[in-house]
Amino acid sequence: MQPGPANAPAALFEAGQVLFGIAGTLLYHDPTSLVTDDLVAERDTLLDPAIQKLVPAGALALHAALANSTKQRSLLLQDFTALFIQRTVSKVYPWESVYTTKDHTLFGPSTLEVQDLYRSYGIQLGASENEPPDHIGLELMFLSLLSQRGGDAVGHRDGAEAARFAKAHFDFLTQHVLVFANDFLDAMESKAQTDFYLAVCLFARETLAWAKQAFSPHENQEATG
Repeated sequence: MQPGPANAPAALFEAGQVLFGIAGTLLYHDPTSLVTDDLVAERDTLLDPAIQKLVPAGALALHAALANSTKQRSLLLQDFTALFIQRTVSKVYPWESVYTTKDHTLFGPSTLEVQDLYRSYGIQLGASENEPPDHIGLELMFLSLLSQRGGDAVGHRDGAEAARFAKAHFDFLTQHVLVFANDFLDAMESKAQTDFYLAVCLFARETLAWAKQAFSPHENQEATG
């Protein structure tokens, strides 16, 4: 079976929704937020054999990190602040445009492209319209939403619509996220001071590697393998 746009199955979209939703949330929201608390409460999802098959090391590491997170909230918030707030020191920049503009600045062409894509699907992501929409966390959450809509199309037996969402997922992944994600994760991994954020890095890397293969229109392996 080809797991690409021609016949994307429900399991592919379900996995994309879960994996990118978790990775995006943890890369965007601070560890004391309510949405992070929700992930802590639902962390046993990461022990699902289907999830562990796709991101084996990342799922186990992140499950352990989430289980211990409530005991380390202050330490995790310090690490989050050092990584994502004090960026002039950490040099960890979560926005695509920093990596794709010659002068490494915000609000480059990729910012507008991403913003237009969100709007084309009627999606508003981020705290405000003034926030750069090409933050890696927001981009991963966008992929999660595309997967959700693709899954809905499969449920309605709309193969053409499912194929459209699978293609949109792969195109956004390869034309935007993968353009800078590995460089970002390298920087984050080199500066992270807690096992929690190292686990987030590992989980995100495995999720990206899986999705690049699974959503490819030319890949001939099983969608969940």
